[in-house]
Amino acid sequence: MGFMEKEEKVAFTLSMLGYAEEAAQRSAGNRVLRVKSRDLILAHLVGLMRFLYGPQQQDGSIVHMSDYNESAISLDKPTLTLSGVRAFLFQVSFIGAAVALPSLAHLTGAPVRYLLPMHWPVILAGLAYGWRGGALTGLLAPVTSYLLSGLPSPVILPSMTLELLIYGLVTGFLREQTRLSSFLSVTVALVAGRIVFVASLLLGNVVTADHSAYFRAALLPGLVAALSQIAFLPLLGKWWVRQEQGNRKAGRLEDQE
Repeated sequence: MGFMEKEEKVAFTLSMLGYAEEAAQRSAGNRVLRVKSRDLILAHLVGLMRFLYGPQQQDGSIVHMSDYNESAISLDKPTLTLSGVRAFLFQVSFIGAAVALPSLAHLTGAPVRYLLPMHWPVILAGLAYGWRGGALTGLLAPVTSYLLSGLPSPVILPSMTLELLIYGLVTGFLREQTRLSSFLSVTVALVAGRIVFVASLLLGNVVTADHSAYFRAALLPGLVAALSQIAFLPLLGKWWVRQEQGNRKAGRLEDQE
């Protein structure tokens, strides 16, 4: 049966499942009723050796430690890695959506201030591809939109670029690095982005009219859209990450066959 006997295989199974005492008794052949510390250590060592030196799949091939690590790491990550052609194509798609949605809203006469169409793809990019993807989309989307359509206006472009950069950066950082829940990550990012937006306008002396009236007109209409982003984008982001992780895992399995 390989380098381990049947009883040792059972001990490994029990120890890996957390039944340390039963594993120790099994490894000792049930010769003692009182479990000693050395037996507990032996049981866990047996399990570790079995894990390190090649548990077998059903087809008899060896599963190496690196395979376990790769699967565990990729499936446990809350966001996807921004690497590879597929990931960058999706990144381009996020930027394209952030440019196209506001243009479509303007063409159809939809209320842009109420819908905040450019914000959605930026936040989703952060949820899906972490702070790098979110920051890249948030930085490039308004600049690209301005170069193609002249919107947002040059006066508001720097403040809006900073705002969107913060949305994507903070959402992705909190989700990827701190593993904060998607809902809280989006909420914190929206608050931080709005603060940066207002501060940049004030520091740049962009607002010449009454400040309170201007900010009410600029911020309050988008409140419903912001709440919708908090409610729906985390669900979409989790689905996106799960789908892509499943595709990558399926691709690895096909390569091994």
